[in-house]
Amino acid sequence: MEAAHRPQRQPNKRLIEAVARVFGVPAAFFFDDDQSEKLQDQVELLALLRDSGVDRAQLRAFAALTPDGRQAIADLIAATARADRNRQHAPATGSNP
Repeated sequence: MEAAHRPQRQPNKRLIEAVARVFGVPAAFFFDDDQSEKLQDQVELLALLRDSGVDRAQLRAFAALTPDGRQAIADLIAATARADRNRQHAPATGSNP
């Protein structure tokens, strides 16, 4: 019961900064929802890149393109994804009755 009456202590700034360094995040991550959401988006993007098999050379080549070149590649990727989805959902055709 005695513990319930103790005031809760808040971690000091140095402790928060140390924890942030261990996890490779800014200290604001623990307090700022916008900062936390932005970092979460970046982590999800990195995981997506890793899982998709895009390598550094491919990403660097894409980043080196002009904005128009990047848009052309994005359009090509979108068209290819649509074609893949259409092929996956197309009824199977074959000679089996």
